Amino acid sequence: MKKIILLMVLIFSFPLTFMADKLKPMDLEESLKDENISYDLSNYSYGENKVNIYLFRGSGCSHCRDFLEFVSTTLVKDYSDYFNLVSYEVWYNKENDNLKTLVMQHFNVTKSGVPFIVIGDKYYIGFGSSRGQDIIDALMEEYNKSDRIDVVKNIIDEQNSSKNEEENLDKEQDINKEENDEVNEIKVNQGQKFTDKYDIKELLLIGFVIVVCVSILVVLFIMFGPKRKK
Repeated sequence: MKKIILLMVLIFSFPLTFMADKLKPMDLEESLKDENISYDLSNYSYGENKVNIYLFRGSGCSHCRDFLEFVSTTLVKDYSDYFNLVSYEVWYNKENDNLKTLVMQHFNVTKSGVPFIVIGDKYYIGFGSSRGQDIIDALMEEYNKSDRIDVVKNIIDEQNSSKNEEENLDKEQDINKEENDEVNEIKVNQGQKFTDKYDIKELLLIGFVIVVCVSILVVLFIMFGPKRKK
């Protein structure tokens, strides 16, 4: 009975494990809900022309919560026209954490911690009230650039491109394998047509008859063939 229960748990937990390994970004509202922070986002909406503020956070992290509260109050109130908030929870999501590692490698950062905040080509580790103005300055500097940089988006695009190349290579290898299998199958079938038509005993008998016939012909040729003049 215990084995059956364990098997059922594994079966039902597998989809949840699979889902947890997917890269999962959250927008501002989802992030605030995840941290049980009250909010009013009537003055905030997503915009394609805005600067993306990326937050790599741990669920339940107090400093991450402080940053989200800063965003939901100060930034939403005075700078809602300039930014989108995108967060990645990294303590319980492996793929989100892998993305954070890639971003840290881009910046040559060895010190790991959350919150890890990225705006354009700038990053910040940790958050306190004194850092609020740094965030605002980085946001407005990036927004006013004629050629903006989005490090996190570029890394995600590169990863997706690599995955697509790998998938295409795998497909090409599968096609080549199928073609080779078809050629081998044709060769096997061609050889098998003859063996299917005659079994082993029949093949041996045919071989024996051929040998006997050749032997008789050789004997007849020797006996009755043209004789050499002495």
